[in-house]
Amino acid sequence: MSKQTLEIISIHKIELSTTNPRKVFDPKALEELSESIKEHGILQPILVRPYVDEKSSWQDYQLVCGERRYRAAILAGLEEVPVSIRVLTDDEAFELQIIENLERKDVHPLDEADAFKKMLDSKKYTIADISAKMAKPESFIVQRLKLVDLIESVREDFLRGHLGIGHAILISRCDEFKQKDIFDNAQPYKEGIPDYGTVKELKESKKILGFIDLKGLYEITAVEKQVENDVVTIAKKLLTMMDINLEIEITKSSEHFVLINLYGPDNGIIIGKKGKTLNSFEFLLNTLVKGCKVEVDVEGFKEKRANTLRDLARKMAEKAIQTDKAVKLNPMPPRERKIIHEIINKYEELDTYSEGKDPKRYIVIRKKKVG
Repeated sequence: MSKQTLEIISIHKIELSTTNPRKVFDPKALEELSESIKEHGILQPILVRPYVDEKSSWQDYQLVCGERRYRAAILAGLEEVPVSIRVLTDDEAFELQIIENLERKDVHPLDEADAFKKMLDSKKYTIADISAKMAKPESFIVQRLKLVDLIESVREDFLRGHLGIGHAILISRCDEFKQKDIFDNAQPYKEGIPDYGTVKELKESKKILGFIDLKGLYEITAVEKQVENDVVTIAKKLLTMMDINLEIEITKSSEHFVLINLYGPDNGIIIGKKGKTLNSFEFLLNTLVKGCKVEVDVEGFKEKRANTLRDLARKMAEKAIQTDKAVKLNPMPPRERKIIHEIINKYEELDTYSEGKDPKRYIVIRKKKVG
């Protein structure tokens, strides 16, 4: 470690660093620190390094760590501040800034994201290096780096505290156009503050295709081309892209058919409203897997859903009989339409048929024509 000295210097001789990863300073917190400094002074010296300002004939200092104290000192009207002066290279100063700032409890995720991006862009660090330096899992580093892809409007809302980290991570996985759509649809609920809903609502409000970059899907297909029938591998990749935490098990398998069961803490999210998200996931999985039909269940949900559909079929049958009008049901996958058809076929006076194309194909129930 290079030698350091403690001195009192003019605050006007300190230049801010352009590489400091911290960009967000809470005005209220700064004001409180400023009042504390007025009363007690700066208890921890600001870390600076000497450098020669090309525009002047004297030596100035560049701030390395302690920008919050520096800003609060200016607010407090201090002319001089205590500093710890250390001779540092650009790389050494940058690394100290990263570590000092990102070890704070109140560090904003976007500050982390920008800092990790700068480290990668320097070509001197890999994700594994950053993981080791920060004592964080590589998955955490990758997740934070994804936040760099947030569009400016969503980024600003995130900085203002209008949406949480869960929302931001989800939205960052979308392309620019999908992000703009989500931002535009966040309805203001008071004083112009947008309402993104809960994380669960955000996941369920969009179809799976809306949360997955299609380019990523094609990459999956290309990567897995040699193992196109490896259903579990592709399903895991899809779940990872959706940020859904579930385990996968194969419960039935034959040459051209695989039944998988999903289970874990995000069961409700993958099922979605009335099983719509699960149906979309199954449809998407079958699109990616070639030469094999895949059926997906979530801890017996489909049997429960089947019972619900049977009850629905009976109620709609009675409605068609009583009103003497055709009844149209919501779109369903082939498996669910089959359940409806089987129940309606038990009614001699009724007929059923399907219209539209999957995944929007739906059933119509009507009375049989006489004569």
